[in-house]
Amino acid sequence: MKKTLRRIAPVALVLIGLTTLSFMAKDGVTLRLKPQQGKTYTITSKANMMMMMEVQGQTMNQTQNMEYRQSFTAKDVTAKDVQFETKIEALKMSISQMGMKLEYDSEHPEKTSPMLAGQTKEMDEAINKTGTIKYDVMGNVIDSLDLEMSQLGGVIIQLPEKELSVGSTCNVDKS
Repeated sequence: MKKTLRRIAPVALVLIGLTTLSFMAKDGVTLRLKPQQGKTYTITSKANMMMMMEVQGQTMNQTQNMEYRQSFTAKDVTAKDVQFETKIEALKMSISQMGMKLEYDSEHPEKTSPMLAGQTKEMDEAINKTGTIKYDVMGNVIDSLDLEMSQLGGVIIQLPEKELSVGSTCNVDKS
């Protein structure tokens, strides 16, 4: 009896696993932008960039790290599009080049590098400035009313057109 159970147990586990997977495998889902009107969504984005340049036979490295928090409040939601009120709430940036490190942090201005004094004013003005942006249901920008390009940094949503299911992947390339 024990030998029979030992042989049946692994087979039973495999069958239970396959049965569970067959119940979990559902049709794909088509993603669309459908926020709740009046609700505020917050996106935190991080971007890291490393550049290598050759100047007069010398290799120069530059690294740039940027992190920002941006809020989107759904103001007008229709079947075709969504209009958001948006603003960048916080911005943190670090640039390292040729042994120099420049930093900006909107939440901790005391950490900002003095060499960025000219740019700091522009960045401070962009933070908490409200603008309006309109997307179609696929996440493509239709109109960026009263928004400057500096405020459009974190508003890339673009959803895939094909259905997604467990294990599927999609890529969105923007330039």
